[in-house]
Amino acid sequence: MAKIRDDLEGIALTETGLILRAGDKIPKGVKVGDHLLAEKNADDVYADEGKEDGAGSDTGSSGASEPSLPPRGGAGSGAGAWRAYGVAAAKAKGLEIDIPADATKTDIIEALKSVDIPVE
Repeated sequence: MAKIRDDLEGIALTETGLILRAGDKIPKGVKVGDHLLAEKNADDVYADEGKEDGAGSDTGSSGASEPSLPPRGGAGSGAGAWRAYGVAAAKAKGLEIDIPADATKTDIIEALKSVDIPVE
């Protein structure tokens, strides 16, 4: 049975709303990105991490301030706004979070709560 890589900081939220953490076994039938799977060779893990960060990820002032909390209702309160906030807030805390494209606003908020990212 596949499992989430042990060095994952943060969570992975599956399409079904299942939250997976570092070292968790992946239930049969649940699909996650290859970047979350435990690797047999540690060098491969670090090579994959470098690809995701992109050029210039260590430059700029990304850690200078906390991301803005989206509203719970009205304009700017959709799943897309919460997804963007979640990714930025996780990155600011040094965490990695994987949110499926079809996750609802409620799913995203619950996932953020589970790793102590402010949602209110």
